[in-house]
Amino acid sequence: MKNASVEEEGKIKDWLDEDVRHKELFEELRDEQQLVSELEKLDEYNEVSSWKLLQQRIENKRQRIILFRWKVIAVIFLILGIGGVTSNYLRSSVEEIVPQTFLTTIQTKRGESSTVILPDSSVVHLNSATSLTYSNNFFSTNRTVDLKGEAYFEVAKSTTHPFEVSCESVKVKVYGTSFNVNTYSTENSLDVILEEGSVELSHKAKRFENVMLVPGEKASFDEVNNELRIIKVDTYKYTAWREGLLVFEDDSMDAVFKKLESWYDIDIEITDKNINEFVFNATIMDESLEDIFDLIQFSCGIKYNIIYSKNPKIISKVIVSLN
Repeated sequence: MKNASVEEEGKIKDWLDEDVRHKELFEELRDEQQLVSELEKLDEYNEVSSWKLLQQRIENKRQRIILFRWKVIAVIFLILGIGGVTSNYLRSSVEEIVPQTFLTTIQTKRGESSTVILPDSSVVHLNSATSLTYSNNFFSTNRTVDLKGEAYFEVAKSTTHPFEVSCESVKVKVYGTSFNVNTYSTENSLDVILEEGSVELSHKAKRFENVMLVPGEKASFDEVNNELRIIKVDTYKYTAWREGLLVFEDDSMDAVFKKLESWYDIDIEITDKNINEFVFNATIMDESLEDIFDLIQFSCGIKYNIIYSKNPKIISKVIVSLN
């Protein structure tokens, strides 16, 4: 440390005092430097016996020094403000130990639901046939999840780490709120229903201007026609599913059947497209499919035929007709 300033020497001393291993490593490095000096003197005397002796000393130390040498040099050079090759070496070493990014995906099948608690304590209720994906870097810079299907979010508040739900074409950005997102591909639209707080919607391809929602609003983006529509709604109709309820209020039979297919993991075959023009009103909780279709038959005047699988207790398909 002959060329070091008083401040630099102080920094090195603090580093050496942090851990007894730092002193050991530093002394080993100084020993090696002393060996180099001896080699230079050896060149002057050119004595074969001294060369062999010194060579043996170097070889004995090499195995112990090689693992620590660059670490010590990098630390000392960094303290002294000397970059160059050492900083490049240190940078490459850090890059090698950075953990790889991996994804976690939670999926629900048709006919089942699930509740997920994210690393930031946010709670996500997954509807049937839904997948939620997030990386191990979640909450490091921002909180981003990818959603396919339908989920209800109860987001933990954070003013420094925005929460984003990334769907196929739309992003929903929040700081702390409760809302429902429906991205089922069969719906041909993406729906965001805000129950509490505020959210900002943006389109990844800039098909619409960013828009803020307030509680009680439903934003629907038509994926086919690239149209965004915002209306006031009764949010309970769209969020009751997480309590095990299906709420239908003047819903078309097409929408009713799609929900029933996903909720009960069945296929519904409609033999007459005119059936889709009927509307249905009901709140369903834990009713059997027979009871549900009896109600539909009574209120809409349609007929149904239940097809069972090889297991007579499992329904595989329901055929709906007008006659």
